[in-house]
Amino acid sequence: MFADQTAWLESKISFDDPSFASFYVLDGPARYFEAEGDDIFQGDVWVYNLSNTNLLYSATEILR
Repeated sequence: MFADQTAWLESKISFDDPSFASFYVLDGPARYFEAEGDDIFQGDVWVYNLSNTNLLYSATEILR
């Protein structure tokens, strides 16, 4: 069973850190993470699903 698109399920997101020692939390109305400017995050993006529901994640990188 996949989650309803309107459901709020907590996930961790980490940049180039698969151990999640440093991470951001996507939860509630925050369904995306956005960063811009000098020295923005680089490397692999890791996402950890904290719920017991199957989730699909989508990622997009826009370079200006």
